[in-house]
Amino acid sequence: MQSEAKSMIAASVQSIFSGHVTPSLIESSESGTFASTLWGLVEDNGLPLAACAQESGGSGFSWSEVSPVLEAMGRWCVPLPLSETLAANWLLERAGMTPCEGRVTLADSLAANIAAAPHVLETTAGPVLTGELEGVAWAGDCRWLVMQALHANQTLVLVLVDLLQAGIKIHPGTNLAGEPRSRIVFASVPCTCSGSDARLVISPLLLGALMRSAMICGALDAALEQTIAYVNQRVQFGKPLGKNQVIQQNLATLATSVQSAHMATQVALQNLSKDPFDGALMFDIAVAKIRASVAASDAFSTLHQVQGAIGFTREHNLQQFTRRLLSWRQEFGSEAYWSAAVGRAAIRTGGADFWSALTSRSFDVQQELALLPA
Repeated sequence: MQSEAKSMIAASVQSIFSGHVTPSLIESSESGTFASTLWGLVEDNGLPLAACAQESGGSGFSWSEVSPVLEAMGRWCVPLPLSETLAANWLLERAGMTPCEGRVTLADSLAANIAAAPHVLETTAGPVLTGELEGVAWAGDCRWLVMQALHANQTLVLVLVDLLQAGIKIHPGTNLAGEPRSRIVFASVPCTCSGSDARLVISPLLLGALMRSAMICGALDAALEQTIAYVNQRVQFGKPLGKNQVIQQNLATLATSVQSAHMATQVALQNLSKDPFDGALMFDIAVAKIRASVAASDAFSTLHQVQGAIGFTREHNLQQFTRRLLSWRQEFGSEAYWSAAVGRAAIRTGGADFWSALTSRSFDVQQELALLPA
């Protein structure tokens, strides 16, 4: 049963985004204009800190309760760094640091250039960050960046960086959906960091993967609903396309994949809401991202086949969903990356313990993750 808080949040984001996220706003964002008015509405409703405790200025909602926000990001193709800000502030709070005011982005450790992976050095003036990151979401529109980096003592630390400092160069770029994805170069930039301990077991990579999974689920729902409406209205050879058994089977197969992604993502979000976390959390997140990314790939081919060439045109809204699906399935680890991590963990478990480890979701996925390039 859906909680009262979850229902309230779902109604709130529905009201905000349905009334303000228009095709023209999305096109304007893809042209480089930040949706500042929409961000103001999001802040006024307390969404950037919704997952943080009330003592930190947040609302104290669980990730399961906040999930409608993440799904709405996909359903409405919301052009804001809201999921990144939600996740980054929650990570900062768990690390004993103060959540940030304003927009915060979250760096994917997989995006690090192997030859110049970000690392932290200790100086007499404090810690400094050097290195490069690629594909950082909304970097040019955010004041703060949260990431993990390798400390000089060879431990991973959570790092908070002010992106307005000297010594930082942001090279703008976009993903397939036209969303900002930048390369950032750090040259001995002062930063704040928190040592790696049990509270930091959830990394930006893991949390980002789960955020993208939920966003993919929202986009999948909207794209599938739009396509079902299309095939029921479009008449060909004297009957609606939806009466064609091949189309019915293809959409039913896709709907099954979408529901699988939803279920896996909700399981991981509920686990993330526990304190302490369930030991299966890493496995749950991996499965959620695998299922969501696979469903995104399935949706692209199926939905465009059903709707034909019109779905690829700029005037049609299907491409707004499918371009994001293809982009988000790659971010914070593709299905291939997470499948390899789960596969290696299963192999290391061994045949004798495979079934018990699978049914208890106790594969040690974290040990297999390349949190930073070697």
